[in-house]
Amino acid sequence: MIIFPEWNKRYNNILYDFQDKFVDLARFYYRKTKQALLFVPVYNAPKLHKTVIGKPVRFDPDAPIESERERICKAMKDAITEMAASLPEHTVIPYRNIPKRLYPKNIPIEVYTDEEAGS
Repeated sequence: MIIFPEWNKRYNNILYDFQDKFVDLARFYYRKTKQALLFVPVYNAPKLHKTVIGKPVRFDPDAPIESERERICKAMKDAITEMAASLPEHTVIPYRNIPKRLYPKNIPIEVYTDEEAGS
């Protein structure tokens, strides 16, 4: 199953923030199967002809759902940002429908790290 959880709130120049309720699917799945779902971050850079698949994040059925939503969303957003930043410069295809001339470029991961440190 592919999930696109972004919504109209900017996270960084690569992503918009995630609606976190998609994580609840893992709880329902666990109740039915007793198996923990894996969420796999994926980043697509069409101009580079690259799709990058990140390290899976396993749902923890013993943790409170609120903390799992937060943990999994953060892990996905951080992984996707890191994957995008690690690629050569390219145009990012944004969540929002905006003119192509306004599409952002990826930036080095250090910029994201510096922004977090400065906040």
